[in-house]
Amino acid sequence: MYKIKYLNFVFFLIIPLIFLNILLPINANTYSVTGYSSVRTPNNNVAIETLPKSRKRRDIEKGIDDNDNDSGDFDQSSWNIPSDVEVHDDNGTDHLYYEMKIYSNNETIFKKYYIDVEEMLKEPGTEGSIDHPQLVNSYRKAVGIHLNNTYRFYGHTLQQVTIATGGFCYVGDQVHSWLAATQYIAPLMANFGTENTDSSILYADDGKKLVVEWRNVFVRDHVEAGPFIFQMSLYANGDIVFVYDKIPLNPQNITEENHPRKIGISDAYTSEEPFGTILGSPRRSNSTKRVIYEYHKISVPLEQITNKTVVYIMAKPNCIQIENCDECYSSNLQHFECSWCHDETTNTGFCSDQNGLHRRRQDWIQNHCHEKKVDGAEYCRNINSTTTTTVKTTTDHDITKVTTTSESKHSKKEHASIDGTKGGRHFSYLLAIFVLLVIFVACWVAYAYYNPSTPSGQFLIKYRFSQWRIPTSHVRYSASLHT
Repeated sequence: MYKIKYLNFVFFLIIPLIFLNILLPINANTYSVTGYSSVRTPNNNVAIETLPKSRKRRDIEKGIDDNDNDSGDFDQSSWNIPSDVEVHDDNGTDHLYYEMKIYSNNETIFKKYYIDVEEMLKEPGTEGSIDHPQLVNSYRKAVGIHLNNTYRFYGHTLQQVTIATGGFCYVGDQVHSWLAATQYIAPLMANFGTENTDSSILYADDGKKLVVEWRNVFVRDHVEAGPFIFQMSLYANGDIVFVYDKIPLNPQNITEENHPRKIGISDAYTSEEPFGTILGSPRRSNSTKRVIYEYHKISVPLEQITNKTVVYIMAKPNCIQIENCDECYSSNLQHFECSWCHDETTNTGFCSDQNGLHRRRQDWIQNHCHEKKVDGAEYCRNINSTTTTTVKTTTDHDITKVTTTSESKHSKKEHASIDGTKGGRHFSYLLAIFVLLVIFVACWVAYAYYNPSTPSGQFLIKYRFSQWRIPTSHVRYSASLHT
């Protein structure tokens, strides 16, 4: 009797879990990241996830694979990323992509870098706002703005920035649900809100610099500490400046219970990968997920942030900024060995570091750019000659394509009808299985609900929907695009 009850319990447990796994493959994000309820990417089939640091470090220390998934990395130990180099001259720290200097409680340096946003907005050609409706009297809100110029971030060009009430800016290419996880510029990311009448977020962009100021904002967990005033400036050449006017509470003492606390910058690359499989079958046909891999970040020491403090993060040259094949190979950068990555399908390319750690990493992998070239100059000549040949033969290829297309229309229609019949059968089978599963799960839930003393009833009570809450570290924001 007990064995039968146990088998029934296991059966009733496994079937609903498989059912939920099929229907909900995207949003079950188990990683500790911060979420925004935001404007989604245009492709609804793309899910955005982040991976744990252990996965990121394994990529760095042991190599990479062609798909950036967990199916196994090939050995490439020579691609290790060098550690951050400590530079003791002039209070600077070399972080490969940037060099950081901190001036704590320095009134002179503060006056040099603090910018009056309201006065800046009066200058001709400057765009911005002192009271954007999405950022006034708001909490966990963000707004996207288009930039007046191309700004550099980790060597990449930015066209828009998303300003958040939480004390940071998101600088990724696409707005998604996890803005605070990576790809951010954070002068002081914390649980800030602008509900107070004196609180505001100002920003101005004159084409040379973007300045964002969080003025008189309160940490909701430490309202008694008083208002914070700080700003961030992003310059067109990639330099970043954090300026702290009023810091009533040392950032070390700000709780992370309801919101992450960070000071610094971070960047990542994305990789589109197919969904996993269940019992050998894909979860969703023709569906992919976009996985975010953080490849570098700089964390500012919290204890050094006080009133009248300035953090200057100076951008250093890197490979991705170089736009010419010959210049790419002839470059002599301090921390990077550059090589050209050519895309044969589009006859375009870009300059990459030896590790391929940048936002175009997926292109770098798909084009096998991890394979070292024997002679860079010869490789560039071959690329140029290949590009010229392709342009000359394009017309002939188009003519041939027109003649062969008309001849093959009849055969394509026959194949399409056969494939359509097979596809219809498969769809009918899947629909029948889906309907049966829905009926089965509904019956099981009804049985468990009206029989709470049974194992199924106890399971439903223990894992009832009211207990399915997002952890406090997964805070939600609402973001909008401003055009």
